[in-house]
Amino acid sequence: MITIKIQWIKDHKRQITSALFWILTVAWMIFIFCMSAKNATSSSEMSGNMIKKVAPIINRDYHNLDEVGKKDFIESLQSIVRSFAHFFEFTLLGVLGFYSFRFTLNCR
Repeated sequence: MITIKIQWIKDHKRQITSALFWILTVAWMIFIFCMSAKNATSSSEMSGNMIKKVAPIINRDYHNLDEVGKKDFIESLQSIVRSFAHFFEFTLLGVLGFYSFRFTLNCR
């Protein structure tokens, strides 16, 4: 009797965990789709704003640069930041998908 209850609890936890990972996976897919639907100007502005926040950490002389120097610095990092963002997006999607299938198929 106790063994049956323990097994029921384990199965129930797996179902909840599986459902949670599938919800996260689908939500992340929607996020990727929404980010991909942005036009180039909006996307560049978003990555540029991110670079502006971390620029003083990367380059201690960032605040001493004139506007042209700041713009050139931001543009020089745009492709790196965007490439890393794509890598992160799809790596996280792969991890979420892996765990979604893992818990769905009851693999250990």
